[in-house]
Amino acid sequence: LSLVGVGTALYTLTLIIEQTLEGDIRSRFYLRRMRMTIEEIHDHYVLCGFGRVGQEIARELAERGVTFVVIEQNAEMAARARAFGYLLIEGDASDERVLTMAGISRARCLLAASDSDAGNTYITLTARSLAPSCFIVARAGFPHNEEKLRLAGADRVLSLYSMGGRRMVLQALQPLAADFMDTLATGRH
Repeated sequence: LSLVGVGTALYTLTLIIEQTLEGDIRSRFYLRRMRMTIEEIHDHYVLCGFGRVGQEIARELAERGVTFVVIEQNAEMAARARAFGYLLIEGDASDERVLTMAGISRARCLLAASDSDAGNTYITLTARSLAPSCFIVARAGFPHNEEKLRLAGADRVLSLYSMGGRRMVLQALQPLAADFMDTLATGRH
């Protein structure tokens, strides 16, 4: 009885160690393959932030067949981006090393879509210093921060609340015009 008990305990311990090592090795290969893929791409988009807005941006880019890299520091959101199969770098997008890993110097555009205006400002400043010719689109949560983002180096600043309000008024006052604009923007009928 004691021999079977010790044997079962050793077998269970062996399985646990095997799964841990195998998972660790698998994740290392995944990260290495991800980094190699990111190092090879050019004229891609760098999406900073995978919250509600970032997820919509990623979905649109993926539907249009555009190559992009997601930068996200929240582990839960990073896991969600990984589950969709997106190229991903976990880290702070305002960190020069993280933006460099994302290939900011080879990127066509950076989309600063974090939930924080301060975060988007730092991301924009860092990206502009690393890649002066990169086109930068930044999200502003509050209209009074739009000018700060422009001063930080954003080429375009979008206030989602202002855009949403205008869009709702357009839908209410001129629904056909709004539908026409949707058709132009998405190509869907």
